[in-house]
Amino acid sequence: VGLLILAPSAVAYPVGATSRHQPSLADDACIPGLPRLAEAVHAHGARMVVQMCHHGKTAGIDVVEGREQIIPSVPVPDDEMSFDHLTMDEMMRLAGTTGGKMPQRRAATTDELAWVVDCFAAAADRVRRSGLDGVEIHAAHGYLLSSFLNPLANQRSDLYGGPLENRARPLLEVVRQTRAAVGPSFAIGV
Repeated sequence: VGLLILAPSAVAYPVGATSRHQPSLADDACIPGLPRLAEAVHAHGARMVVQMCHHGKTAGIDVVEGREQIIPSVPVPDDEMSFDHLTMDEMMRLAGTTGGKMPQRRAATTDELAWVVDCFAAAADRVRRSGLDGVEIHAAHGYLLSSFLNPLANQRSDLYGGPLENRARPLLEVVRQTRAAVGPSFAIGV
């Protein structure tokens, strides 16, 4: 194995996290464990990057703890709220993760988006200081950053909505600020 990728780790845990078992990169408490992981991986000649994520509309911990999930805009498109594609077993498991609570969602403010960008950059710096080899900014699966890219989910009329260059702004701000935090030689993927 040449490269291992640690699955989505929450940049603002518990905010924006999908599970209590999800790794957190939200504060320096993660640093003691990450160097041990880096040493174990490097001892076998492999490298490891960490996926960094804010789950947005799939942040189950926000639902459990009574926080509104932040998304690009409301209302949420009908196909985003539909559970028609799930089997009964999948619906039961989904309900079990939130204790049966339904998500409450609202449009992210510009201050919250700036905070999320800061969280990604700080998380990447923690990964770098821990001796791991890079980060992957998770911008897929309908999570927060990818939902801004989606013109159906993003109906904003400010600097974060409308044309592609605006919808891409949160992701591009994360990339720029992350690069500034970790320097030129640390791997960043999207």
